[in-house]
Amino acid sequence: MHKLIALGTVSAMVLTLSACQTTDSDKKVIGGGIGAVVGGLLGNQVGKGSGRVIATIGGAALGAWVGYEIAKHLSEEDQKTMAQSSHSAAASGNKVTWNNPKTGVSGVSEVKQTRQTTKPVKVKVLKGKVTETPPIEFENAVYRVAENSNVRGGPGTDYVKVGSLRQNNQVTVLGKVIGKDWYLISEKGAGSGYVHASLLKKDTKAPAPAVTTVAAAPSDVVEVTIPSGQTCRIVTQKVKLADGKEEADEVTVCKGPDGWELV
Repeated sequence: MHKLIALGTVSAMVLTLSACQTTDSDKKVIGGGIGAVVGGLLGNQVGKGSGRVIATIGGAALGAWVGYEIAKHLSEEDQKTMAQSSHSAAASGNKVTWNNPKTGVSGVSEVKQTRQTTKPVKVKVLKGKVTETPPIEFENAVYRVAENSNVRGGPGTDYVKVGSLRQNNQVTVLGKVIGKDWYLISEKGAGSGYVHASLLKKDTKAPAPAVTTVAAAPSDVVEVTIPSGQTCRIVTQKVKLADGKEEADEVTVCKGPDGWELV
């Protein structure tokens, strides 16, 4: 049984990457294959609880979080656990350690560097509700409604009311408007309006929202490009193998509308 600090163990199979010699150009191809297989199997097989969210955040790309140099030395189980620990480290900013008594392998994932970037991001919104799309610092987190609240078409009380929220209900926050105390929230997988920051409180006990297919009718949805203030992190990965040899690698991820994603 894995011992993974701050992260639940998930039962899922992954593809083992052979330790054969490859060229640098091959690494990207192999890395993509790891991501598709690991992420896809995790997403298909994981059940309820925090493991399900971890598997669906970032979709099939989750498995690609295992650095190439490390992945080629790890078993199927350990590749999966390394990917999970790195995702957890990126999301929390904290060091995450793990060990597998069955293989004698242990590892640690840790944020090496955090930086802010700006890039355009495409986001689906409900066109009948969202009338303004200012720059957003994406968060993709669950909040709880502090008191009965109005939802506005833009980030201000002068915008038309497009909905309401009841006290204590949960809501998914896509991100915070840069320079303003307003959150863009989502409904049925698409941005649905803005709520003042004072009316929402982050639910620290709730897992991050899973990536979902937009459930709203296509005629109600429009895709817009929003200037995004984006947080990116370099996550270092280190493992100690059963023979005492140590391997290290790193991955770079950025936070977008669907959570932390490999770049």
